[in-house]
Amino acid sequence: MVKREMSIPYNGMDFQACVWHVRNAIMRCGWGIKGEGPQGIYAAVPISFWSWGENIEVHFYQGFFTIRSASAFPLQIIDWGRNNSNLQKFAAAYNASCAGM
Repeated sequence: MVKREMSIPYNGMDFQACVWHVRNAIMRCGWGIKGEGPQGIYAAVPISFWSWGENIEVHFYQGFFTIRSASAFPLQIIDWGRNNSNLQKFAAAYNASCAGM
């Protein structure tokens, strides 16, 4: 399975505000939220011409969170840059949400 991960700091926000902006960023990206737990949000990127879709996991920690994009098809060995693209798209949507755009 091919995956990529990045960490993003809260930048002075409280936990609830950060969770709100993460949810908002996921919606801005057009991804569907599959579930939420006490320490994470799980979403899915739809199937496209280039991939079978990706699974998105966001895990919250003290002062930062991680976001991971992994190929939904477990035998996929090349992601054609989709996971990195998903992380960049999320980061842009998250920053726009935090900026109030």
